[in-house]
Amino acid sequence: MPVDHLTESDVLKCLKWDQLIAKMESALGQLADRTAVQPVKLVTPVPGKDGVLLTMPAYSRTNNALGCKIVTSFSKNKEKNLPSVIGTVMLLDGDTGQVKAIMEGNTITAWRTAAASVASTIHLHEGKKGTLCILGAGVQAKSHAQAMQHAFNFSKVKIWNRTQSKAVKLCQELNLGNVMCVVCDSAREAAQDADVICTTTGADKPILESEWVKNGAHICAVGANRSHHSEISVPLHRRAAIVVDSMDTAKEEFADFIQQGIRPWGEVGDLINGRKSKPNAEVTIFYSLGMAIEDVLSAQLIYENYKKSS
Repeated sequence: MPVDHLTESDVLKCLKWDQLIAKMESALGQLADRTAVQPVKLVTPVPGKDGVLLTMPAYSRTNNALGCKIVTSFSKNKEKNLPSVIGTVMLLDGDTGQVKAIMEGNTITAWRTAAASVASTIHLHEGKKGTLCILGAGVQAKSHAQAMQHAFNFSKVKIWNRTQSKAVKLCQELNLGNVMCVVCDSAREAAQDADVICTTTGADKPILESEWVKNGAHICAVGANRSHHSEISVPLHRRAAIVVDSMDTAKEEFADFIQQGIRPWGEVGDLINGRKSKPNAEVTIFYSLGMAIEDVLSAQLIYENYKKSS
């Protein structure tokens, strides 16, 4: 079987928000009903190189989709003018195990994470969607602003980043037309009165406090690689219903909070599948912990679109 190699440009041409959001709803639903086979992420250190290799395989019984995302993180790559994080997704034939395609994975990660956040917002946020707050100005900030605006057409987008010039640049790149895009001087200013808040930073200390967040707001937390919950203050966690993509992963990621009595409410997939009703809480937080099944179903969608267009 010939193997297709898809570049970042190829991947971008094959991604459509509506299709991807539907796929991520399916992925989250499959995680909840256990039709997705997803082993624990394998972490392989690279001694002496300040690097690590992450291997994330998954299989969807529903879609007969088999694949694996491989991510390397080498902090010294910046000195070589190379990305510190490099992702690659391998899509396999679900019947034979043969390699079908190898594709650039960083773009897939950015898009599927934002699409999953949109899916959570659809099922967890019932209020008006007038103001969107984006905390951060990197890749995930951009993809979340694009996905959220595509899905909900907010009338106002507020952006904050520690380096304000990056927030200004992001606002310009989004090119939202008649939609008001505001760069804020503080995270507090950006978060106040926002209906949906996306935290997309690498902050190891809270950047979002409870008193800044109004009742009825929904938060999509996707940043802070080393400690997923470090962006959001403890009082805000106590006030909110914490909804995750995978309880199995959350039991490890939130072990310290669980010991303090702060427990995840459950999986968003149970809402998607109709098993549970929306939690009764002042605020909801969706934690996107990074699921391989999301990468595999995204790759399957991209591959199908690629074949149709070639």
